[in-house]
Amino acid sequence: MATTSTNRDLVSLPGQISLFANREVPDPFRKAVEILHNKPKAPLTLLQRKLFNALVKHAIEKPADDRGWWSITLRSLQTDVGFDSNNREYLKESARALMSIVFEWDPMAPQTKRGAWKASVMFPEVELHPDQMKFQVSSHLRELMLKPDIYAMIDMSIVRRFRRGPSLAIWEFCVRYEKIGRSAEVEWRVFRDMVLGETADSKTYQEYKHFKSKVLNTSIAEINAESNLTIALVETKVGRSVATIRFDIARKHVETEVIESGADLELLGELIKLGVMQSEAKKLLKQHSVEQLRATLEYTRRRQADKRGDKLGNPAAYFRHALANGYATVEVAA
Repeated sequence: MATTSTNRDLVSLPGQISLFANREVPDPFRKAVEILHNKPKAPLTLLQRKLFNALVKHAIEKPADDRGWWSITLRSLQTDVGFDSNNREYLKESARALMSIVFEWDPMAPQTKRGAWKASVMFPEVELHPDQMKFQVSSHLRELMLKPDIYAMIDMSIVRRFRRGPSLAIWEFCVRYEKIGRSAEVEWRVFRDMVLGETADSKTYQEYKHFKSKVLNTSIAEINAESNLTIALVETKVGRSVATIRFDIARKHVETEVIESGADLELLGELIKLGVMQSEAKKLLKQHSVEQLRATLEYTRRRQADKRGDKLGNPAAYFRHALANGYATVEVAA
């Protein structure tokens, strides 16, 4: 027997709302499903989940140095996670704590397919400087992270909207199955540990009804209100008890306008040539002026041609970052 439930009453975590600011420019990256499906051995805060994604995205887009270290400025990290606060110590402490959390990777996969790296930390080494963070990625996961065979497109502009850690975790789980329209069925206790961590409030959520009312319903409401997906919970019972859960998933329809201007069409073609997806390029044309997009495009091209710096591995990602931070506008003003 299956039942479906949703709840539109959002419950926010106290003290976290003001720390994050929404950003609407699409900012996707490929996240290997073996990394996406994980079970942390300890609870993750909302900020730690966002940091996890930001660091993975940065490692994919920027090369490591000769010693295998990646570097990112704290300002860029704040922008990537939408951290709208001057409390950098909290940001640093969250990153430091993330370094020590062990994850069980791909816990839904059969044991025979998981290989020898069942569990590990994701970021084994982190160096925190006044304005910069350096980090390493687990040697077992580095190649998989950089060149995933199966992946989900995680859009950081949507990641930044979430105000609850469980909502972000469930949304990512559903993104993996977006094209299928329904997720895999998971034993509810396994899913609870994937969302909350193995040690998170074990007494509070020993019964499914508490996990459903306090976590699933509120997270579904936030996902349906804030993300690009609409999801519904489906329960499968054995007798009178819920055994497994899954989600029905539908992508929200976004209306697009017909581009009639010749200048807009030309710019659209140039953005696509740079590596921006057509759907994203059309959205950018609606959100920004032609002058702003053109200036940022030229800024990106000059950066590509500059042989003094590192070669741009992902010009489209650099363009998005420059657009979001107004680099071209700042340059003109200077």
